[in-house]
Amino acid sequence: MNTMLPDLPDQNEVNIRSQRVAERCGFVREGHIRQVHPHILCADGSYSGDYLYGLLRSEWTG
Repeated sequence: MNTMLPDLPDQNEVNIRSQRVAERCGFVREGHIRQVHPHILCADGSYSGDYLYGLLRSEWTG
């Protein structure tokens, strides 16, 4: 049986709620792309980046 895994886009590092949802669904943070969004300026003066999440087929329970 060929099971389709969910497609999870990059998660913006300032979107904490979205990160929590991904982690509750079993995704693991595997990478951090820093300053990928030069048009999004954070409160501390830095630029926003993305976290990359992954899920192995063997970890998928859906």
